[in-house]
Amino acid sequence: MNNLVFNINFLKRVLSSLFLIFIAFLSLLSNNYILIGVLLILICILTYEWVNITENVNNKIIIFTRSLINIFIFLLSLFNIMWSVLFILLITIINITSKNHPKVKSLYIHFGPFYICFPLIFLYSLNLEIVNGHLIVIWCLLVVWFTDTFAYIGGSIFKGKKLLPKISPNKTFSGAISGLLGGILISILTFMYLEYDILNSILLGLLVSIVAQIGDLFESYIKRIHFIKDSSNLIPGHGGMLDRLDSSLPVFCFVFIVYKLFV
Repeated sequence: MNNLVFNINFLKRVLSSLFLIFIAFLSLLSNNYILIGVLLILICILTYEWVNITENVNNKIIIFTRSLINIFIFLLSLFNIMWSVLFILLITIINITSKNHPKVKSLYIHFGPFYICFPLIFLYSLNLEIVNGHLIVIWCLLVVWFTDTFAYIGGSIFKGKKLLPKISPNKTFSGAISGLLGGILISILTFMYLEYDILNSILLGLLVSIVAQIGDLFESYIKRIHFIKDSSNLIPGHGGMLDRLDSSLPVFCFVFIVYKLFV
């Protein structure tokens, strides 16, 4: 029975992942207008799910308002990222200093625009500003997806000691190690195909895989303290779009920063 459940869940994850991979590749290999459109739709979905987690409300006005703000933040970055930074800081300061501002867990609400917008801004910047930038983004996604898949398979097969049971009860050390191996493996294969340095592929694959798993754990922590299991039920086998992209969001930030500092 457990094997049947594992097979069904794994099949759902694989099918939904393949569909998302197709959408991602199509967007990255199309013109910038299509990519911007996809990212704007993604911002709306992620905003809805973040409101669902941190505020636990289904108020259409709140969701619509926060979606518009996040869309505006992204669009500002098309002119200059600093404009987005200044605007988001201004909105955050106004909210925090408001007399009616609730203090309990409110920081997670205000963290939403940072968490949602900047990774997608960095993704777009990597794709646009760098020669063959779409290959870097695709490499990021491959490492994240292989990390997630290998972690799921390794944890299901080998089980063993729990990683952080208070944050994510199902994650194990065996799954985390399997995820690292999966991330390094696809990184090596990708770099070999592109004829890049293999040693760099191992180091970068390891670091990105670690960041991806930290991102996964962070979203699990956010959901747990708000008593939410899934961000939504949009994707079979995963939950919501945020549950699918929780590992990718910090990876885009990490790779963007590394590129700016060292390349």
